[in-house]
Amino acid sequence: MLLVSSYSIYHEYLETSRILRLTTAISFFILFLINKGYKYYKLLFAFLCFVVSDVFMLFYENIVLNKLTSMVTVIGYVTLISYIIKKVQVKNLNKYVISFFVALILFNVYKLYDIIHTIKYVLLDHVQEMLLYMYGASLITMCALSVNHNFKENTKRSMYFMLATFSLALSDLCAFTGYYHKIYSVYYADRAFYILALYFIVRHTHQLSQKGDEPIFFVE
Repeated sequence: MLLVSSYSIYHEYLETSRILRLTTAISFFILFLINKGYKYYKLLFAFLCFVVSDVFMLFYENIVLNKLTSMVTVIGYVTLISYIIKKVQVKNLNKYVISFFVALILFNVYKLYDIIHTIKYVLLDHVQEMLLYMYGASLITMCALSVNHNFKENTKRSMYFMLATFSLALSDLCAFTGYYHKIYSVYYADRAFYILALYFIVRHTHQLSQKGDEPIFFVE
């Protein structure tokens, strides 16, 4: 799948590349269901959002479907945020760790503004700009919460979820750069990170079905 996607990207077959991306999402969604992902409603709904978003992305140049692509993806990310937020704990973190997270989030918010500002002139309207800010904010929040959760749990289950969120973020960043800055070479990284993201979601789901989930590192 990755090799075929790379071929379509190399020859700048954008439509074919998008079809292959959708095929990839559907393939991993089937694996997700095989691993009893249907038992975890929020993960199921988020995964469905990613598949639907990839369907809309086939017609990304359409002014309506362009916005729907972002909206459905944001809904998926917010669903993952609601899935993980109950497992997050701040009170057990010392002030230095909290300060680090706050500084990291503020830096990413600044970079988000900087990135969107550079392509503001090619955006369709203010609604698309607002959606991109919501898109970026949900990604930053999702990644920050997943790091906090993994910091607290330190298990394969939490690690796979964290890796999935960061892979999604890197995939979207590469896709954003490739599309709006016409740097087609980064689409290779976009597709690789997207495959990794879906793989880690499936692994996280599989780990949920296991009876035990021992810590990755044993800390006394």
